[in-house]
Amino acid sequence: MQLRFLLFLFLLSSASLLPAQEESFNKRYYFGYAAAIINGVYPTDSCIYITGLAADTIPPFYPSGLFFAKLDLNGEVEHTAFAHPEGQIITNWGGGLKPYGEGFLTSAMKRDTSARASLLFLDSMGYIDHTIELHSFFPPHEQSFLTTYEPIVGPNGMILLPTRDRNAQGINNTETVLQLFSASGELLWRKNFGIFDFWDAPVSVQSVENKFIIGGARTNSSRVRKNYTYQHHIYAIDTLGNVQWNYLSPVEELLSEQMAIHAEPDGSVIAACFKGEEFSVNAVSGAIWWHPAYIYKLNEQHQLEWSVEFHEPIQTMFGNELKKIVKASDHSGYVIAGHARMAVSYNPPVADNVGWLLKVSLDGDSLWSRKLRFFDEGVDDESQEIFDLKEMPGGGYVMGGQTIYGNEPSGPIQRGWLLRVDEEGCLVPGCHLVSTEEEAADPALSLHLYPNPAQEYLYVLLRDAGIARRRGPALQLLDLQGRILQSHPAGRIDEVTSILPVQGLPAGAYVLRYIADGQVLAAERVVVR
Repeated sequence: MQLRFLLFLFLLSSASLLPAQEESFNKRYYFGYAAAIINGVYPTDSCIYITGLAADTIPPFYPSGLFFAKLDLNGEVEHTAFAHPEGQIITNWGGGLKPYGEGFLTSAMKRDTSARASLLFLDSMGYIDHTIELHSFFPPHEQSFLTTYEPIVGPNGMILLPTRDRNAQGINNTETVLQLFSASGELLWRKNFGIFDFWDAPVSVQSVENKFIIGGARTNSSRVRKNYTYQHHIYAIDTLGNVQWNYLSPVEELLSEQMAIHAEPDGSVIAACFKGEEFSVNAVSGAIWWHPAYIYKLNEQHQLEWSVEFHEPIQTMFGNELKKIVKASDHSGYVIAGHARMAVSYNPPVADNVGWLLKVSLDGDSLWSRKLRFFDEGVDDESQEIFDLKEMPGGGYVMGGQTIYGNEPSGPIQRGWLLRVDEEGCLVPGCHLVSTEEEAADPALSLHLYPNPAQEYLYVLLRDAGIARRRGPALQLLDLQGRILQSHPAGRIDEVTSILPVQGLPAGAYVLRYIADGQVLAAERVVVR
């Protein structure tokens, strides 16, 4: 254990010697608008492109538009573009960002007097070059609601746009509609793949070997109050829209509607979601605990080959989503990103809300789990959500999402959140080398800070196997006179990296301490410059 700890210290001390583009970072953006979120990232070996929503007014209206930014490899802004046509609202929730031609591609909903699913073609500077727009598949076409998901580029530059369209003939009925466009923008076909009277959605789509693989979710929750069904419907279609194969998860197994897939060339598929367990609320209604995280593989015959679960000590009823899967370029496994809301108590309501990064091997072994959260002084009901994940050409991973607060006195309640971590998922370098073995009769406890000295943010890696049993665990930042400058509840997660902003503090020395059960359990000196 001593050797491993010395190795961790060596990595920590040598991290500042790495080239700037190799370092992990954490950034938040709102570009001067009332709110912003990042839902698409695309890294290159020289920069990072991002896109998302920005709102240019205050509640309750929040007319929103599309933003685009080019960042350097440290996350510093080099260029921005913002599109908000007069009288229109553009929302590209789940639209992603991918290169296409000499520019980029995303999808969005456009709303004015009607709602339209839109493919947005951006030029190399992120400005909208042209769009393709469609009303709902179902009548009344111009008035029916629909939702877009991330488009996928297939063979010969064809683009598949998945949407979830409301069918007015059903009971709260939304159905999967897929539309395929040629590289020139011609609509080749448009088909309904849903099922009547169910909530049905094409949540995650991939293209491989001249086929499109659809990761769909199907549930009866829109029309019942108990005895729920939540199934995954994974299937392949060819470029003519013909179904090649189908997989429907067992009806007795509750699998979350928010899911992600990764398709392999041999026809196998990796899927990530949360498992559910229904419980009775009263005689006429039920609810579902979403726990644990669940990753599984369908082999080339579309049968379950392996599955792995990530159990946490605390269950939750909502807020858990695994959004993206990336296969590591070194073939060491699959990395999955999303977020989790873990209830600490229900009276009063308190929860640990974290961004979550997981990795499993190609054979389904659990490799590691990283949780990340952002703290600001004076805010409440904070949540951190990750929407997109990409592998960096130079190593490691970049993630985009948002931090969102019930109250934010210093600025917008929603800010775009961008993180870069190393290949082990570490924001604090060497986090995978920190020992969690028990020493004597006490659970292992460790506290590590990075960077130190800190300038903008301080990353605090806390591991405490006994935190769930402790009373009042908290992280506190103090000056050398012992005055508490920041205090944040440490929650109930036994391993988490917390991000503390320190850019407003005078340069000098401070102390970061971890307290619980009325005593100081760990403390480290930190310098702010």
